[in-house]
This record gives sequence, C-alpha cells and structure tokens, in this order.
Amino acid sequence: MFIVPGSICCDFCPEGRFVAVNCTKQKENEYKGVTCEVCSKCAEGMQVVSPCTHFSNTVCREIEISIVIATMETATPFLPGEMIITYTALCITVPVVVFLIIGAVVYRWYMRRNIPHDPAEEPFKIMI
Repeated sequence: MFIVPGSICCDFCPEGRFVAVNCTKQKENEYKGVTCEVCSKCAEGMQVVSPCTHFSNTVCREIEISIVIATMETATPFLPGEMIITYTALCITVPVVVFLIIGAVVYRWYMRRNIPHDPAEEPFKIMI
C-alpha cells in the first residue's frame, strides 16, 4: 500500500506491473482502484536505462555500438629524446669531418710545396 497526497491509501501493483493511474476518491469513503499495466521489456538492440518500478515503466534506449579498431604500433626507430641526441651528434660530426678533410688537403698541398725539387726531374722548358 502507498499513500497518495490527500491521505488516500492505494494498493501496490503486483510484481511485473507498474501503477499507470493512481487510485482516486470517488465519493466519501469510496475510492476507485489503481490501474496497473504490465512492465515493458526492452526489445532486441535496446538496453535498459531504468528498470520497471512500482510507479514507472521500464525505460529503454538503443544500444550504442562503438567500433574499436585495435592497431599495433610499430616501433619507431627514434624516440624524441634520441632524435635530439642524434641530430646534435650529426651537427657536430659533419662539420668536424669536413674540417679534417680540408685540413688534410691543405697540409698535403703545403708539404708538397716545401719539398725541394731536383731540377733534373723537371721537364725541359722549350723557348720558341
């Protein structure tokens, strides 16, 4: 039993049903009964938002289908931190190697220039 505002005492609906219309007072000490309806069941593809209670029917909604695509991440050759270290190493190594090559060429040229030459090894100069 439950009490409706105005001190009317009404019966609950049996299990599996809900109160569609409360009992009402017809005349002094005369009440019209509660109207009960069968609780709805959610159809296929629907899910229960709120179950059937003594005072409300089942509330259903469509099932939200989420598609999740699982992907495997391939290992990246460099992580951001390693990329910075590699970039810095290249920025230092390349100029040093270029500087060493230029230095070796200049050194070789300088050494050849300062070696005394034997005039006998020189080709004849022909004057016309």
